[in-house]
Amino acid sequence: MINNYTPNLCRDAVCISNDVRNSAIISSYFNKPRQYFAVFSSPRELDIVRRREVVFVNNIIAKINPKWILLSNLDEKVRDDFLKKFPSERVIIIDFEEEIKKKLKNVITQPTNNVFCRENDIAKGLLFAKNQNAKLIIDNSAKDINKFTTNRHLVFLDDFSGVVPTITANYAYSIGASIAIGKEYKREIVEDICESFLVSRIYRGHERGLIAEKKIKDTANLLDIQSILSNFDFITFITNGIPYGYFAPYLPCTHIFSLSNIGVTLAESMFYAKYINYIRSVLVIDPGFFKNSETNYVLQPFRNSGSYVRSLIGKNATVYQTRMHIQYFPYDLLFICTHAGKVSGKRYKIQIEDQDGKSHIVVIDMVFEYTKPPGEITDDTKLEVIDQRIFIEFDGKEWNKSNQKDFNWAEGSFFKTFMNTTPSQWNVIDQYDISYVKNSFRIECIDGFCVFALQELADLENPFIFNNSCSSFHSIAAQCLYAGAISYIGTIFPVKDNDAKIIAKKVFSNTNDSTPLAFKIWEAQNFVYKNTADRPYINIGCHFLAINTSEKNIKKSLPKRISISLKN
Repeated sequence: MINNYTPNLCRDAVCISNDVRNSAIISSYFNKPRQYFAVFSSPRELDIVRRREVVFVNNIIAKINPKWILLSNLDEKVRDDFLKKFPSERVIIIDFEEEIKKKLKNVITQPTNNVFCRENDIAKGLLFAKNQNAKLIIDNSAKDINKFTTNRHLVFLDDFSGVVPTITANYAYSIGASIAIGKEYKREIVEDICESFLVSRIYRGHERGLIAEKKIKDTANLLDIQSILSNFDFITFITNGIPYGYFAPYLPCTHIFSLSNIGVTLAESMFYAKYINYIRSVLVIDPGFFKNSETNYVLQPFRNSGSYVRSLIGKNATVYQTRMHIQYFPYDLLFICTHAGKVSGKRYKIQIEDQDGKSHIVVIDMVFEYTKPPGEITDDTKLEVIDQRIFIEFDGKEWNKSNQKDFNWAEGSFFKTFMNTTPSQWNVIDQYDISYVKNSFRIECIDGFCVFALQELADLENPFIFNNSCSSFHSIAAQCLYAGAISYIGTIFPVKDNDAKIIAKKVFSNTNDSTPLAFKIWEAQNFVYKNTADRPYINIGCHFLAINTSEKNIKKSLPKRISISLKN
């Protein structure tokens, strides 16, 4: 059996870094058992994104309340943003490897032994160093690290970008797990794998469906994770988005997405499990498309407890109410029961000028949502139009591969100006309809479709999201986690109505036994699908997280949470 305890958050110090070497060496100094030393990825450079991510990091650091805040090798603008947030007497700036020992002298007891590892082996090297109470020395002439703990929990890593290896090692140490290293896959390959699951179902029996089915089988052979399963009782996959759980159906597991804010997600998960650990408020969305849906099974335990329940059911599940509640109502659990799917839209090729007057060609996809305001609809009623803009190319290069430093949008003002303009104000070179906008997702409401486009969640809290709509795993999962969710359950292909009902009933049948959600999902799928490996549900979140109810009446605190949400 694995340990299901929640690690303690280290309050001696936290680290914000953009340097995997520095962050790993610093982390090796903090090695108390069952304690998690929090490292946070440096917020990204684009102004509008950076400020939001600074807020996310600042909020969790305020909850941890560490003695010291270590800033290591940060971009000047990012460093300045954080220096405005924290008292200067609690901040230590560490830019060079050589100054780590000196600057940590009065922060933490210095390790007396050393462990050596190569730079491409930092995750395993750091874990071994922490287990040996030793300082990590990064030396590319070092031998391979092949040491494992005796614990039956494995943390499997496939993303080596930024400080993700450091965060992974700190997490594995705090839960007493081993680490295994997988192959890193490009984002387009990950998206192609996830897309294959949906295509294989939609076009089952047709050529396109058969090609997708073959791709899934080829992926199983490519990942080759079966060879490591026999040595462990549970696996946590820290991944760029691959649904490994589908390829390991007979072993309980969970996933943690290695997004830019993985450090925030892990720390917020521990804070929730340690200091809250029960559902205070619930939001359920069910337009009523499924006869005798699972909604009542979900609602029952919370109606019988001290939780506040807000349900948008039937005619109340309008696009307007759904969007407003998802964005502004402070929930600890969001349950969605409706149809869902990919989104059509329009692609624009636009000529624009940056702040220096230099001309650029930008390609974006746009998704439109038309919202009817509450109240009686007349001929004079104006629909609210909301658009979601997804950047595809910049000067002929894929957007995520473009050199945005040269684009002058990092200052933010030009970017924000552009985002506040409409297509009628653009110099459009070309435009055409597209049937599928990648990384966009919508759920069906009683009066239309609500485009799921989250940037941050209500009152900056960190909810569980159970999206029991069809094929709800990939793009929407990443979006919800980036916005602040600590747990997300979705499906990689359409689910039969009765199966969805049974899964929900099993998961929510006993909310007082503290069984971790990852185990409940696995056991529920075992019950429904028995010996069949073709299982649709994927769990994302720390293995110790559980959905619990409480008899505490928290309804009095709700107005304050709503007020905070509206201010943000």
